[in-house]
Amino acid sequence: MVAAVGPIRTGTGVRLVSANILVGQRVKRRQAARTEKIPVIPKRSSCCCRRKPAVRWNCAVNPRRFGRVLLKWLPRAGLGLVALGYVVAFLVPQMLGGVGLTVLSGSMAPSIRAGDVVAVQLKEAENVCDSITEGDIITFMPYPNNPLLVTHRVISAAIGQYEGWNCQFITQGDANSAPDEPVLPNQIRGRVMYSVRWAGWLDHWAGANRDRILIAVVVISLGWLGYEPTKRIIERKRGQLNATPS
Repeated sequence: MVAAVGPIRTGTGVRLVSANILVGQRVKRRQAARTEKIPVIPKRSSCCCRRKPAVRWNCAVNPRRFGRVLLKWLPRAGLGLVALGYVVAFLVPQMLGGVGLTVLSGSMAPSIRAGDVVAVQLKEAENVCDSITEGDIITFMPYPNNPLLVTHRVISAAIGQYEGWNCQFITQGDANSAPDEPVLPNQIRGRVMYSVRWAGWLDHWAGANRDRILIAVVVISLGWLGYEPTKRIIERKRGQLNATPS
């Protein structure tokens, strides 16, 4: 028994067409489509030109929107970088048992420049001979009982008896042409772990303008706290005005 489907109009009248015939016609059309070269229609771009293909410049970045995004995120990124630099320069060394010191001269340029902060890992005098080797950068007092600190590279380490100590070190700044006087373990304060570029100038500026920074932080915080409530009140009033019939 052959199933019949919908009437098909012909020139002489209406006749019934079996389902098998329709299926065969579909298969033939599919096979013919595979053998023929079907042109590939490129997909439309997902940009804003999809609705208005005639206006091509609409796909470009909106300058006003880009400016608003830049003004919104650039200050946040700047503050984030400053906070990250402060943490790395001063807080991380303290967590590692050290201290962050600001370099005031360029004797170690270009590896360490004036205004950089060096993270110094503190060393006991008894452990200096075993923990410091040639090539390390150390922070030391050039003269005993003098608070002045110098950060130079160790160019030579000698083992022996030197004024009651088992070693002594010869240091020299990377930008200097002559070595320093020999350094004993009791003069060494620590070994430099890393340096943070320009963090010292930032810390110096912040220390000199601490009151202004505090006032600016308070004003910005109050403005930020009052921004959201004020924005909600304005939106609520606009909604009420739009809902009021004229």
